[in-house]
Amino acid sequence: MPNTVLMLPLTMILLWQSCETISPRSENGGGRPTLANSVIQCDFSEYAPVRIDHFDSDAVLKQIQPEYPTEGIIRRVQGRVTVKALINRKGQVEKACAIEGESELRAPAEIAALQWKFKPGYGLAFVRPKTKKNPKNYAEVYIVFDFKLPVTG
Repeated sequence: MPNTVLMLPLTMILLWQSCETISPRSENGGGRPTLANSVIQCDFSEYAPVRIDHFDSDAVLKQIQPEYPTEGIIRRVQGRVTVKALINRKGQVEKACAIEGESELRAPAEIAALQWKFKPGYGLAFVRPKTKKNPKNYAEVYIVFDFKLPVTG
């Protein structure tokens, strides 16, 4: 019997590759999530966040740079990783999801993003009032990390 190749639309493949979410409150046992689980975890719409299109570096109170993974150094992988982050009213990152970048660099970028701290209420100046359906207010930001290997002589 020949091997079967699963053909998915390109958008589904990109979502699967980019939507492994790391959260300090994650129920994920550390294994690679399934396609459906990944897409759901990366979707912050249930939080109805205010999307911040223009990143304000003055709003960042604590900024952590990711550790370069050993595998990435060995394989000489470098580049940018974009992380979508969900910010609560207190300015803490509750969830982080790498949406672009090399696979070896995504987890360290997500771990670093989870440690960032923003000014309380960041991005919530024009948010609607709290309701039973949406008892908390959140902001969604995109953080870009540049992974560059040191130049060797």
